[in-house]
Amino acid sequence: MIRSHIGLTPSVHVNPIWKLVSFITKTFISVLQEGRSIEVMYCLGIISRLFMN
Repeated sequence: MIRSHIGLTPSVHVNPIWKLVSFITKTFISVLQEGRSIEVMYCLGIISRLFMN
């Protein structure tokens, strides 16, 4: 569905920031499912630094 949408609108490129956000979200969810709170706090620290800069 997403591929066909991109195919219909070739002028719209996928935003690299959106790719980063989706990657962070997937990683965050997988870490939460495994219950690694330390890594969650580490990821939150990196995310907050990225947005603060």
